[in-house]
Amino acid sequence: PVTLRTATPAPGVYVTATPVPGVYVTATPRLIVTATPKVTATPSNGTKATATPNTKTTLQRGDTGSAVQALQKRLSELGYLKGWDGIFGSQTYSAVVAFQKRNSLSADGIAGPKTLTKLYSVTALSYAAAATATPAPATATPTPLLIVTPAPSDNGFKAPSLSQVINVNWYTSIRDKAKSMPDVVIYDPDTGLHYNLHMFSFGKHADSEPPTAQDTAIMNQVCGINNWTAKAVWVIFKDGSVYLASTHSHGHEVDHTANNDLEGHVCLHFPRVMSEAEATGPYAVSHQNAILAEWSRIQALLQQ
Repeated sequence: PVTLRTATPAPGVYVTATPVPGVYVTATPRLIVTATPKVTATPSNGTKATATPNTKTTLQRGDTGSAVQALQKRLSELGYLKGWDGIFGSQTYSAVVAFQKRNSLSADGIAGPKTLTKLYSVTALSYAAAATATPAPATATPTPLLIVTPAPSDNGFKAPSLSQVINVNWYTSIRDKAKSMPDVVIYDPDTGLHYNLHMFSFGKHADSEPPTAQDTAIMNQVCGINNWTAKAVWVIFKDGSVYLASTHSHGHEVDHTANNDLEGHVCLHFPRVMSEAEATGPYAVSHQNAILAEWSRIQALLQQ
């Protein structure tokens, strides 16, 4: 007898054998195996897990790039933020704080490993789900928005209310007052912190310096250390008026004040016509955009 050896075809290659006369060959049917797709369950809190970026990093105010954009997209998916631009500014900071509070994390506004791991997990509570899961007691007295109880060391400082903030033009309504009242208090509505600034030049914006090292330290907490990123703030004048503005913490050029832990000065930008800012340059535009975003946020909160 002759032993027939049949070669095993390569995957995906079909071989048709030529039969030997008088020999009948029964082909073994080819089995088609259909893979069962992996199913991702939707958790009861109404969120879905996303592809997890690097959760071992730390993102904070002033950071930029794809990691910040991924953070913003996820916060938007969960209802804490609207839109993304890859810049970790005041709105992203507020969104991170809100997410941390609703997910029982330390609410410091810094997206560290614990916050990022929770954010990209299926157990992350969305803004709506968190609000539903932990409703405020019906008898609770609501805390007035952005009214901070001052510490004893604040010398009786009381944060302004939303309705006090004024959005007016630098040239027509603020600059002359700034010249006569150059010492102001900068209030950050995101953190409740405040510090002093002394304005000394009044061109397209107010060149300013923190008078003490303590003021510089608080400024760095608000804006980030040596940071150029525009940060919306409220400026409190000696007469009690409160104006919308934007600033940063990067010391540069002229320096009048010794021993304040800042080399150079910072800029305090007040509202201007956008076309004027565009003529100045992109950085001036970034400050006007920060002011416009904060004004929109204030108006939305006042309408609630």
